[in-house]
Formats: sequence, C-alpha cells, structure tokens
Amino acid sequence: MDPTPSPTLPDTPEDRSRTVGVIVAAAVIVVTVLLGAILVAAQRPGDGLPPDPIGAPAPGFELPTLDGGALALEELRGQPVVLTFWASWCTTCKDDVPTLQRVVADWGPRGVQVVGVVIEDSLRAATLAAEEARLRYPSVYDGADEVRTAYGVRGTPETFLLDGDGRVAARWIGPLPAHELELKLAALDPVP
Repeated sequence: MDPTPSPTLPDTPEDRSRTVGVIVAAAVIVVTVLLGAILVAAQRPGDGLPPDPIGAPAPGFELPTLDGGALALEELRGQPVVLTFWASWCTTCKDDVPTLQRVVADWGPRGVQVVGVVIEDSLRAATLAAEEARLRYPSVYDGADEVRTAYGVRGTPETFLLDGDGRVAARWIGPLPAHELELKLAALDPVP
C-alpha cells in the first residue's frame, strides 16, 4: 500500500508566487471585512434605530435650539412628534416648510409637536434660514452629528413621526408627502 502523499511546498517560483498571492488576497479580504464591521458599529451606536425603524424606540437627545435655549426629546413624551432633519442650503427642506407650518397650525392644538434638527450646516446659516422662513416650531442644532447618527439619517430632508410613547410611527426620506403625513397623524389619534 502506498503511503498517503504529504503536502509539498511549491517547487517553482511561479507556484510560490501563486501561493503568496492567495495568502495576500485572503488577508486583504479578512481585513476588509473587519474594517467594514468596525465602521458599521461606529455609525450605529447601540441605542440607534434599526434599518426598518417602525415601532422602534426613538433615540433621545438634548440639544441647543437655534434661539439659544435647549430642547430634550424626553420633554415631549406623551405627544406625537414630527421630527424633521434639515439644512439651510437644502431646497427640498425649504419646500417642506409650508407642510410643517400647517402641522403646527392644524395639529398643534391637538398635541402634535414639530421639531427640526439641523444637520450638515453652520449654526449661523441655520438660524438665519429659520428666521427668514419664520418657522413656528423649534429647531435644534446637531453640530456633532450624534442625533443624525443615532437616527441613521444619510441626508436632508428626512422626517420621522414619533407616537406619544416615543416610538417611530413613520419615516420619510426626501420630500415630505403632506397627505400621507396627515393620514399618519390621524391614525395616531392625538387628543383633540
């Protein structure tokens, strides 16, 4: 009976080059996967929203308002909140303002709150834009991108509807569909 052949080392320079190439490629793949996992973990803190956030608890925050005060999301618990991420340079964000102002006028007396979260902008530019638009709702400044990261926001505008228990009831990426927002608000049945 022939003994089982033992593995042999590459005999030729070409064989050795091929083996080294395979080892290097495998190492590159492992490092890439590990770095990707680290980046994903850094972008999504443990208390952040899942990719499909409906029903998930909204991450809390306390940030400075554009008028010099402070606002904590926890202060609004018990009331539905329309949370909109915006920037002064964002044209679509400006287009959403009339819809958000109507929510303040129509739903504010029924307990609905609207809060803007300024991202990707300077405090000065955002303050001037809010004054120019005569916003009737507060906006907070997320200069460190902590809230943006916790909510998984990739750009502006992005809007979340939170129910009175602080859970995400709806999410819109891009322009805010006024009719759909009205339907979602009605479904939450805020106190008249």
